[in-house]
Amino acid sequence: MKTPFFWLLDIFSRSSQSFIRRDMMVNKVTSYGWLSQTDGMVIAVHEEYAEVRWPRGERTLELVHHLQPIVG
Repeated sequence: MKTPFFWLLDIFSRSSQSFIRRDMMVNKVTSYGWLSQTDGMVIAVHEEYAEVRWPRGERTLELVHHLQPIVG
């Protein structure tokens, strides 16, 4: 049985997953809130994972809740 904390965490993580979409610019954020990679472009979103192309040409599969949209 899940505790209320984990139940709320599931709800909030689902809402952020729907916010990340294809062709969106993103930064990768660690669990401590530090930027680990910047200026990525989302290629595709698969449920809780997103394929991201980074400026140096690498492509990675990232958890959606580790991605922060770039606004502005």
